[in-house]
Amino acid sequence: MLLRSHSRTWRPLRSRVAGTIPLGRALLVAAGLAFPPVLSAQALAVAADTGTETFRCLDTTASVYPARLDDEHLIYVEQQTVVPQRDGRILVAGNPVWVWHDRGTGYDMLARDSLFGMVIDSTPVVRAIPSPLPGRVLNGMRAAALPDGWWMVTFADVIPAEMPKRPTVLAMWVGETDGEHWRAVRKLPVVTDSLDVTQATALEWREGRARLAVPFTKDHRARIVVHALDEGRWTASISDLGPVAAVALHLTPTHDLLAVVMPFQDSIPDMNSLFFFTKLPRDTVWSGKRAIVRAGDEPVLDPLFTPSSANVLSWRRSRNGQREWDAWFTTYDEQRDSIARPTRLATDAVEIATAAHGDDVLWATSNRAWPNPIVQVLESVNARRGARLVRQTRYRGLFGLAITHGRSVLVAAQSAATPREASVVSMIETHTWRCLSQSGPHPAQ
Repeated sequence: MLLRSHSRTWRPLRSRVAGTIPLGRALLVAAGLAFPPVLSAQALAVAADTGTETFRCLDTTASVYPARLDDEHLIYVEQQTVVPQRDGRILVAGNPVWVWHDRGTGYDMLARDSLFGMVIDSTPVVRAIPSPLPGRVLNGMRAAALPDGWWMVTFADVIPAEMPKRPTVLAMWVGETDGEHWRAVRKLPVVTDSLDVTQATALEWREGRARLAVPFTKDHRARIVVHALDEGRWTASISDLGPVAAVALHLTPTHDLLAVVMPFQDSIPDMNSLFFFTKLPRDTVWSGKRAIVRAGDEPVLDPLFTPSSANVLSWRRSRNGQREWDAWFTTYDEQRDSIARPTRLATDAVEIATAAHGDDVLWATSNRAWPNPIVQVLESVNARRGARLVRQTRYRGLFGLAITHGRSVLVAAQSAATPREASVVSMIETHTWRCLSQSGPHPAQ
């Protein structure tokens, strides 16, 4: 699962050579080829486990390799959404997508507006996903796995903007892809402008019911638009819950859930606290409001639901004058209206991603401290923090994390260490996942 603040997204360096080379149609179908030794899969050197528990599910030995379309082309896809299928394929989509051509002494960046993302299988060779709207700038990609092996995907047609400004949304779209083809591509209903698609929740799908929440600010009021699919029909509605700063969404068999970051509206000074809302699928008004964290001067950011039978909600929270960030989690039971006491998961967490397989939950965090960011991988044991793996990496920017088909896959951005390397490339870090769950994998989104 992956959702992050656009304002903190690291944008990689531009190509070192002037101009671009057109991206040929042949790159959309990749075949397995030999790899130069410098880019071969390699064993991962890691620090010793610093936790008191041993890993129950995660094998700490991993293979790490750059994503490539063939032996001459590397690819970078910003990990706005990372969603596995039960057969082991993993969809990665986002903006930007950069393809790099190896010219022997360095890499040229190719044109990229014809690509939407990539599908990872069990080898370093990935398959490029063609754009459903070639030539247009797309952003805010979110995906959910469908039972027939396809993915439902939402995205925005935008006018790009330089940070810290947000892209201007021209239209919201939904479609379905198997990684090569598209079907049922159509516009979503419009109820307002000023959508911030970079802050959209995960796209959730469950037994024909789908939800996507997108924050927007208009007339100095922060609210959310909820796109809903029920009985084959998409609708859109505005929810005014208060001065929303961030939101996460999840579907259970009986309820729609929201985790909302916003301040308490009372006389006590407060920054961004964390609240929990529920409603029945047929209802239009969110109710069941519960406070999980009262932040005071230590604000909450990045709430993340982990789709699992363990019912886990994670988030980050600052301390020490917002100079340090910790990762936290709790468990909940929406039917009994109960929320467990929050548990601090890790310190030094500027980035956080999470995935699950049945009751087993995995997190990855990074402090984004350059030039050697510290990455932590943590595993839960019965909804409690378990083993932890800590190491230095060259990963930078967003994370994507998925568990599927007997393996855990971390997708990360790695920047160049020498002029010979591509400026930034997607790295695929694969661990064996030893636990088999009767309930099956739960896609990360």
